[in-house]
Amino acid sequence: MNNKYRSYIVNFIAYISIFLGLLISFNIFIDPLWMFTHKNFLNSKQIDFDEREQKTNYINSNSIKDFDSILLGSSRSTFINQNSFAGMKVYNYAVNSMYPTEYREYINFFKDKVNNELKYIILGIDFFGTNKKFPINFNKPSFYLDRSKSIFYKFKNLLSYDMFEFSKKNIKNYFYNKELIYYDRNNIKYHDIVDEATRKTRFKMTLLKHINDFKDKNYEYNENYIQIFEKIKQENKNSKFVVFTPPVTADLLVALIRDTKRYDEYKRWLYDLIYTFDKVYHFMDINNMTTNLLNYPDDDHMYPKHINTVAKIISSETNKKDNFGVLLDKNNVKEYLDELQKKLKYYEVRYE
Repeated sequence: MNNKYRSYIVNFIAYISIFLGLLISFNIFIDPLWMFTHKNFLNSKQIDFDEREQKTNYINSNSIKDFDSILLGSSRSTFINQNSFAGMKVYNYAVNSMYPTEYREYINFFKDKVNNELKYIILGIDFFGTNKKFPINFNKPSFYLDRSKSIFYKFKNLLSYDMFEFSKKNIKNYFYNKELIYYDRNNIKYHDIVDEATRKTRFKMTLLKHINDFKDKNYEYNENYIQIFEKIKQENKNSKFVVFTPPVTADLLVALIRDTKRYDEYKRWLYDLIYTFDKVYHFMDINNMTTNLLNYPDDDHMYPKHINTVAKIISSETNKKDNFGVLLDKNNVKEYLDELQKKLKYYEVRYE
């Protein structure tokens, strides 16, 4: 091989090395997959493109020994600031469309990481979790847990062009507010206020989608629903369970249990939860907070500044705001349901 070709090869290798070095450095600096612990202004607004993967990585990357409690639930619970729980050290492990069958593996994983029994297990339990036919479009927990532990996982992603694209999006989000929804580097989720035209469009679109999820051919009450939670309770006998129902809009609640004729299933759901956990902090109700659509960017996700009240109520049992939330148990659930039936007759769902 002559010197000319040798020089080409050396230069090619040098250019490739520089390119890969810059790519790796850029992906590390922004860290959209939460594989590292550093913070800087350019990675301060993180896009939530896969919360299961990101939050699992966060746990593997950070020292979480200070946490003694966990919050699980769907995207409706992701907006709760984990620091809003009075007297609790909670990690918010709620993720988009989390289904009850996923809880157990994530709880066990978290327990292994803190190397201790959990003081509190807080569950934000949604009515959609009763649906045996609910489409789960995510991998099983073991997929994320095993992959995050792999020694090749970080190296593969640092060289990934997809990760590079997410890194760029996070930088754009910092400078131009491209995304209304984002996380900071402390696992706190934000949602900027949407304009009224956007809110109305979102509300109508998501309301119709959720109604369709509960129509006859798409819904079947899961007969094994109680068993899912009983197994979790059996494996965590030293933990205190705190259960709440996330506050969707009153319009969505009424549309689901009255207009799609799911009141009997809704009633059964509450009785099942009370039978299993003795008491439930119930926010999926008709009250001054849930009837005010300006508290929501769509039909089911309450803005963080409002839903943080949930954490304060269930952790300190402070005075309830605007008749927001009711503590249900076997002694008052029938009375509550009787009163709810009266409200259902007169409530007008705002479909437009």
